[in-house]
Amino acid sequence: MRPYRIAFFTDSFREDLGGLTRAVIGLHDVLVARGHQVFVFTLPQREGRIHQGNVFKVPALPLPPVGFVPPDSHLAVGPGWVEARLRELQPEIVHLHTPYSVGWLGLRAARRLGLPVAASYHANPAAAGAFLLRVGFRAAPQLPQEAGRSLAARALATFYNRCDVVIAPSRYAAALARESGVRRAVTVLPTGIDAALFRGVLPGAGESPFPADSRRGAERREGPRRVTALYAGRLSAEKDLGTLERAARACLAADPSLCLRIAGDGPLRRRMEARLSSLVRAGRVEFAGPVPWAEMPGEYRRADLFLFPSPVETQGLAVLEAMASGLPVVACAAGGVAELVEHGQTGFLAPPRAHRELSAWVLELARKPGLRRALGRKASQAAGRYDWGEVVLAFEGLYGQLRRGVLK
Repeated sequence: MRPYRIAFFTDSFREDLGGLTRAVIGLHDVLVARGHQVFVFTLPQREGRIHQGNVFKVPALPLPPVGFVPPDSHLAVGPGWVEARLRELQPEIVHLHTPYSVGWLGLRAARRLGLPVAASYHANPAAAGAFLLRVGFRAAPQLPQEAGRSLAARALATFYNRCDVVIAPSRYAAALARESGVRRAVTVLPTGIDAALFRGVLPGAGESPFPADSRRGAERREGPRRVTALYAGRLSAEKDLGTLERAARACLAADPSLCLRIAGDGPLRRRMEARLSSLVRAGRVEFAGPVPWAEMPGEYRRADLFLFPSPVETQGLAVLEAMASGLPVVACAAGGVAELVEHGQTGFLAPPRAHRELSAWVLELARKPGLRRALGRKASQAAGRYDWGEVVLAFEGLYGQLRRGVLK
């Protein structure tokens, strides 16, 4: 297959930011490694490092901080600038990764230049609706959550229906797109992971669950080894952190050998730290804060199982990484995660907001190391199917169809 010239449009190309950005950077890197030319149009950043590549910073206006919206509150402007750059670069394909200001400028320029357009559908209208209600409608708190979800769905459909093909990372995301009113062709192509980064770790191989300099490190080394449940993800409302808290309280109270480590940051971090402060002081819960991507394999290595109650994931990259690391997963049977975890084989699934069931499965794994190892091995094998080395072939095939104008 000959190399393609592809233009990416994404509101963020900043490292260590979140799952969506990680998906964009992962695809970019594997395409470049295979000889394709990828031009990335993104926003400037106030903090954090923009990933290396053929990057073009779109002219943008800085905005006041707006809640939890990446990246650093800029608004892309200058449609003529974007169109001029595309004329110079002459890409064969335009791939839009975010349906926000940068994506809209890329879509407009591509349509004017007659370029084929693919767009990834990562947004869940429920999460986007929660944001719209929090940020856009502060003056109208009486609006129900359903109003925000409906408005977000209509906005997403307006964007995606102007593209040639929509890429969904899961069957769940494809169904969301259809329910939102997307009428364009939708193809399911999962986001990949670099499985080699996570393979070969042996959870529970005698390491202290927390760093040696932690408050009770010496006590842990001298006493029985504790079992660590890990949550890794954004600490924001759509992740259903209330269920995480309730499940954690229940299983920690039932098993003194169990502890919880929370890796991530977000608008609800301080609230969670305050609510779980007594368990933090007792050494049963630790907040790791924001963890750089390069350090995440170590987070999984310290853990024995992965706890993830979020019901709105369009795929769930953290779940895939945990599985690749050999961790059995206890998760919510909703969203894209339900397509990754096979109940009783690679982990356990519970209904949304069912904290008692989540807690029961965590306790089952905590008390049965043999079961943890067996499910962890199967989880690692299952995650191998999502390695970028395999997944990228499907993206290349779709790009080829777009370029030839023969979409199936």
